[in-house]
Amino acid sequence: MQQIHGQLEIFFKRKAFQNAFFLFIIFTISFIFRFYLADYTKHIFLYPDELRYVQLAENFANHRGFLLYNQATDYQKILYSWALMPAFFFESREWQQHALSLLNAFWACLSVFPCFLIAKKLLQNKHHIWFITIFSLFLPDLTFSLGFMSETLFLPLALFVFYLFLKLFDYPQHYFLSFLLGFFCYLLYLCKEIALVFPIAYFLFIFSNHYLKINQNKIIPQLKNFSILISSFLFCFVLFKTTLFNNMGNSYSSIITNGNLDSQHVFYLLYGFVYYLMNVSLALFYFPFFVSLIYFKQLNVKNKEALLMLSFLIVLSAFVVSYTIFIIEDYPNLIPRSLIRYVTYIWLPIFMVFLSLLENKITNLNKLYSIFLILSILIILFSYQGSLSGFMDYNIIALLDTRRTPSLLPFYKTLLVIFLIVFVFYF
Repeated sequence: MQQIHGQLEIFFKRKAFQNAFFLFIIFTISFIFRFYLADYTKHIFLYPDELRYVQLAENFANHRGFLLYNQATDYQKILYSWALMPAFFFESREWQQHALSLLNAFWACLSVFPCFLIAKKLLQNKHHIWFITIFSLFLPDLTFSLGFMSETLFLPLALFVFYLFLKLFDYPQHYFLSFLLGFFCYLLYLCKEIALVFPIAYFLFIFSNHYLKINQNKIIPQLKNFSILISSFLFCFVLFKTTLFNNMGNSYSSIITNGNLDSQHVFYLLYGFVYYLMNVSLALFYFPFFVSLIYFKQLNVKNKEALLMLSFLIVLSAFVVSYTIFIIEDYPNLIPRSLIRYVTYIWLPIFMVFLSLLENKITNLNKLYSIFLILSILIILFSYQGSLSGFMDYNIIALLDTRRTPSLLPFYKTLLVIFLIVFVFYF
């Protein structure tokens, strides 16, 4: 009996158990708080997005299938609807509202777990790890849980997928993890179409890693990992297309094929691409991402891998948004919508990479890098005209919306200049 008691005492003193226990505590506190904030009677506000998710969830719960207003739909991004489906097992509308609020709070707060796992990979200082983990619970993006948008589920799932990629980078070859990543990439794809940027970014990462020699992984085993990942993804894709989504078209096909890519649209495609990158940069308050880039050589291997992967994800997302949305829905507006909700998962990993610089001894800034930093921020200061944020773009970009009175854009640009001057003199 004493031996069992001693083993239990050792188990409870283990660092892994203590970390898990503390994670569970802060998750529970955040979950209760967000459920309290979100537990009120809601109605559909954003059409058609919220309508799709909620009506499909109710129809799935009642075995009515793919119907919107009793009309058949080809919409196949149904993972979030599945996540809401248990709420409609209650017959009372009142209880359904409570259950929807509870489920949304639960899914949003789950992001704390992959955030902690990523922080363990990228940071060494335990205070930094717990700081960024607790900070993740205060992200404005978690307010997606107040509505019915798939970003509520997309954020924690995308963070977990990114963590799995960081795990995969640790191995020259890992078939099971590659297969698992293909499965989770498809789950993420069932949540949002833009999840396709993950396997493409990994493919680009493999060749860039071979050229930059960030780690010791050979290109052939990595390409085998990629082949297994894609095979796993395609297996899931074909399985669903031949069963649940049989005889359904692609709900996004008309957006892509009907884009009239004349010279003006091609220019707007590039313009929207650059403007989206500026929005993302400013949403990060510019410096965490660009400072990490210019000090890339001084990062450790794991942070280099993370930053390279994140860079590809940002660039690919900017292109996808510009090609599938901006040239169709925003052309020829001077200010395209910000739509940074498609990259909500990048904020935390980029801040982690930036924090890792504080754990290393960094040298003075190279003059060439100083010029790059100054020129890039001058481009933003003189060309950025403000944002046109959607209702669900909960970030600093929403404060730069041109429809705000008074506009905070001049104040923000002044802050950027001040931070630039301090940065150049300090480093």
